[in-house]
Amino acid sequence: AGFQNLFSWIESNSDISISELQTTWEFHTSSTESMIGPLLSMRNDALERIGDGIGCTVESNTEVFDEEGNRSHWLMTGTFTTPQYTESFFPPALIRRTSIDDRTPVFVENREIPFWLVIPNSA
Repeated sequence: AGFQNLFSWIESNSDISISELQTTWEFHTSSTESMIGPLLSMRNDALERIGDGIGCTVESNTEVFDEEGNRSHWLMTGTFTTPQYTESFFPPALIRRTSIDDRTPVFVENREIPFWLVIPNSA
């Protein structure tokens, strides 16, 4: 469908016959602002909301040993609180936007996000 639309446009807007085409392409351009502006807005809002931090809970801190009894690594699990801009915690999760015309992400809530951290005994 994409190429047919392009061919139709070429035939309607030029004197070029599709049978004479050697190459054609269609592309979209966008500004840096339109590409990353919403992400920067979300980042700035999140940083303002968390300030010096809004929460982290370590649920377990386990030393893991190898077969000789030497500490291999630590395994930590827990949750951290973070601002969320998605409609759902579970995929597929859409970002809530101000409107169809204003694509600025909107804060939904703070959520507890699980984490797993492996710390090697040595680097």
